[in-house]
Amino acid sequence: HLWSLFAGPPEVARRLVAAGDRVYVTLGYPAPLVALDAATGETKMTYQGTENTEEILLHDGVLYLAMGDRKAELPKPRKNRRWGVVRTPEPARGLVALDAATGAELWRKPNAGVYAMTTALNNGRVFYQTPSAVVCLDAKTGAEQWQTPRPSPPTRPTWSAPTLVAYGDVVLSVDRNADVGP
Repeated sequence: HLWSLFAGPPEVARRLVAAGDRVYVTLGYPAPLVALDAATGETKMTYQGTENTEEILLHDGVLYLAMGDRKAELPKPRKNRRWGVVRTPEPARGLVALDAATGAELWRKPNAGVYAMTTALNNGRVFYQTPSAVVCLDAKTGAEQWQTPRPSPPTRPTWSAPTLVAYGDVVLSVDRNADVGP
């Protein structure tokens, strides 16, 4: 109900993670992340400083959150006859790693330019795509391990997002051609 068809954010499906007896979810925009009892729905923990969480990943007791800043978003999307609503990348989106049990912040990468739907975990590393590169961080420290150029188009339909997959020793990135806009 917040967006029209094909105008909503693609990352909505990545705002809920269920593991064991917990469900990690945001209960609204821009509500903070909470841990719910999976059986009763009772709130067990509210994670401070997690307002605007847009994506949630969980691995080995660590929550990896892609967080935006709704106040820092660029101007409202414009309409385009062929492609529908068009948006520009969200430069304010960053990453945060939290201890799931205590809520303690392990590391933070603000304003990293993380594209929606591109955060991935594999072999102790966190991967994501920005408008200009694919980036690899150490999952424990958040220290950058490497980055490789991967240009993306300057605008895209709101329903469009790159796909980034990490498996074994391979990282795959699929996106629109940088030279072709909506």
